[in-house]
Amino acid sequence: MELLSLGEGLELVEEFSQTPTEINIDSLKVLNMLSSDNLLYNDIIDDSRTKRRSLGNLKIWNWPEVVEKMRNYTPELHYQKVVWKMSEINKLKCNTGGACSGNPGWSSISFCISNGKGELIYARSQQIGWSTNMEVESRAIEEALNYCQEKELVEITLETDSLILANMITIQWQVP
Repeated sequence: MELLSLGEGLELVEEFSQTPTEINIDSLKVLNMLSSDNLLYNDIIDDSRTKRRSLGNLKIWNWPEVVEKMRNYTPELHYQKVVWKMSEINKLKCNTGGACSGNPGWSSISFCISNGKGELIYARSQQIGWSTNMEVESRAIEEALNYCQEKELVEITLETDSLILANMITIQWQVP
């Protein structure tokens, strides 16, 4: 057992488990209390219970081992091929996008409309200031839909690069 001095009048004893890398907070015992002028007995008990609940068992990291594990770590990658397709002959397609330099950060939105032959009909881009990635993606969709409504464009297919917004719009919550 090792005796730790925490200042005048207060000492703690640490009992280490079999593994020297674990410290069990429950094993910390108060040997001597501070005088009632400095700290109340109930404050010490309440504080130790709070620490015990929030910390449980602490593990002291062996940094060379952590570094070695990180060197050998290979993340699992998931990908899906996405291909842009032209719309049907008599339909228009609207592609939207938003971009942030950081999240949040300085942002811009854009959308373009093309016909069934893949020819560009209209495009718009604008900076919108400080925003988050979800805000700019949704704002790009909103601007595109407002433009289509103004120009009375019907039979239009809307595409976005935001999977979350696409799932929200189509009420489809499974990841493909």
